[in-house]
Amino acid sequence: MNLGLKNISGIDLETIKLYLSLGANVTTHYDSNFKSIQALMAYGHARTANIASSFLVYCEFLRHLRTATESVKDRAAIVLIGSTSGKYGEAGYGNYAISKSAITYGLMTTLKSKIVRIALRKCMNFIAPGCVPTLMVQETLDYLAVSGPILAASTPLKKITTPLDIGNRIAVLSSSMVLGHVTEQVIFIEGGCIGDL
Repeated sequence: MNLGLKNISGIDLETIKLYLSLGANVTTHYDSNFKSIQALMAYGHARTANIASSFLVYCEFLRHLRTATESVKDRAAIVLIGSTSGKYGEAGYGNYAISKSAITYGLMTTLKSKIVRIALRKCMNFIAPGCVPTLMVQETLDYLAVSGPILAASTPLKKITTPLDIGNRIAVLSSSMVLGHVTEQVIFIEGGCIGDL
């Protein structure tokens, strides 16, 4: 499937492809210039970049949801994507860990009350992936000389989490048919591996 997207890979791409195959409308945000994200984090702006982008996308989603039909509101869901570093920390990336923790435990719990004012039965959940071989972590994996088999061996499930694993969980958490009464939950997808590599 050619989506016409350039410089996008990993969790974003797999999730977009999965949603489109399910017939969904997709809205996402990403920065295809990973070096600019690295620069922001290096200078301590990770908190602003991560929290502000999540907040702004959320606010725009709610703005459109206010004027949506009831059938659209009945199918709406919010799934925020973060990182296990928000719970366990991340050596050398304190700003990143702080921002992910703020989204996980502050932003989600604060903003979830807003969605039910607009769409009464709607839920908001959070996915926190562990180490997923994406462009963002590949340089670290190369530096640490951590290969796929070594990383998999350090995980209790003996498997590396893939972007599609994350995309599948996002799809489940977006389904009002599957979810029912589940809201404000943090789903850690780490294969049982906690903390730093």
